[in-house]
Amino acid sequence: AHAEVARLAAARAGEVEARSLAVLRTDAELASLTDDLRRAEAAGHRLAGERDQWEQLAAELEAAQQQAEAGRAAEMERQLAEREEALATATSAAARVEALEEEAEAA
Repeated sequence: AHAEVARLAAARAGEVEARSLAVLRTDAELASLTDDLRRAEAAGHRLAGERDQWEQLAAELEAAQQQAEAGRAAEMERQLAEREEALATATSAAARVEALEEEAEAA
């Protein structure tokens, strides 16, 4: 009977040791997964920061494009105004020349 009790005790000790090793392995796996999760979260934060930077750059580019377009439009308007003024001056000069020619013919 003592031998049977000793054998059962040894078997029980072996089971306890096996369970302890399984718990240690599980703890190590959990620690590894926790580290992986922390690294993934850090990478996610970095990516979010980079995304924010890209969005800001895109907004700045859009604003610069709009300013450039507005500048081109203002330049075109200025040139058009200059041409309209030159046309008005030329038309006025042509009318004066015509009037002078009519005066010369009448005289």
